[in-house]
Amino acid sequence: MPWQSDRYSRSYGRMKIAIDCRTILNPGFGEGAGVGHYTYYLVSHLLRLDAENDYVLFFDRRMGEKAIRALIGNRPRVEYRFLSFHDYRRYLPGIYQHLLVGAAFAKERPDLLHIPGGNIPVSYVGKTVLTVHDLAISHHPEWFPSQPIATRLLYPQSLRRASCLLAPSQSVKNDLHALFRIPEGKVSITQEGVESSAPLYDADVISTEDVLDRADMEKKYKIRSPYVFSLGTIEPRKNLEMLVRAFGDFCDRVRGDAPQLVLGGGRGWKYDGVFRAIAECNRRHPFSVHSIGYIPHRDKWALLRNAECFVFPSLYEGFGLPPLEAMAMGTPVICSDTSSLPEVVGDAGILLPPDQPEEWTRALERVLKNKPLREEFSRKGREQSTKFTWIRTAELTLEAYQKTRP
Repeated sequence: MPWQSDRYSRSYGRMKIAIDCRTILNPGFGEGAGVGHYTYYLVSHLLRLDAENDYVLFFDRRMGEKAIRALIGNRPRVEYRFLSFHDYRRYLPGIYQHLLVGAAFAKERPDLLHIPGGNIPVSYVGKTVLTVHDLAISHHPEWFPSQPIATRLLYPQSLRRASCLLAPSQSVKNDLHALFRIPEGKVSITQEGVESSAPLYDADVISTEDVLDRADMEKKYKIRSPYVFSLGTIEPRKNLEMLVRAFGDFCDRVRGDAPQLVLGGGRGWKYDGVFRAIAECNRRHPFSVHSIGYIPHRDKWALLRNAECFVFPSLYEGFGLPPLEAMAMGTPVICSDTSSLPEVVGDAGILLPPDQPEEWTRALERVLKNKPLREEFSRKGREQSTKFTWIRTAELTLEAYQKTRP
């Protein structure tokens, strides 16, 4: 149903809300990752929910008008703009982001500008809402390539300048206060969601229905069933080297009766240790670990759904969407007990310290050898996942907009 427009129009009046949608590249096939995924689903549901306010959406020139129209539909109070001067983004990124983009936003004179990720242009002076997905780089800068200007100057400045901050978890809200002394009243928690049923608009838009059947999936990705699945960029904070070593110890214990460990996700940086661990494990147990690289969004659901269990040993997450998506598919979850992950998984999965590989080895053995336990976690996971919906994300975001209005 639409957002309660009569109540809010009487109390507040209509707003013009601008949203930076440049991270969405191809929503019809889910090619936007991370912030793009969040922005796509948030905007989709805001437009379904809010029949009162006016929206202007800013897109990158690489985004096709057909995909934009599929996202917007026939909603009369929604306009979109393409940001020009795209080449400046490659050669003069600072000028592009902080002068040209800032000027384009200001030209529309919105009552409120929402930046779903990144920095607020320094030239923009209006009311802003900024989504803070995580603060991993502030906690552990060694996990990332060096970005001193962004991390020490631009991002802290954006946090201070924003009229309101949106955090996907209590964990991130706590971090904002602890690391940057952001007042609690300035931060609204807007947990993310998962789509576990029909497509939003039409057959070309993301759905959790399997595009690949099991046989085609195994053939395409050269997977040997049964398998254990993990999903995430191969980079230090995902803690995959520990996982591979723990899985190798599990293979030692079961002596040839182990499933395959399948790692989905592109290479980030500092990934050499992970591939050395994979090579060592495969030397001891041939074809036991298989890295399949980046996975298109539409293939992800089949890989999640058909796994014996989902493992997620991350050292830090602002929210933790992959374990939520696995639970929505009814796949048992073994997950780190750090940062926001207990908020997402609750008691619907096994939570473990990410620095204790022997506990991961024992958990794998416990889950994979116990079908009734897998069925119990499958049921609990589906129930837990229903607490997190994109409609609720949109509702909480609209509440934050109203609190921040001029």
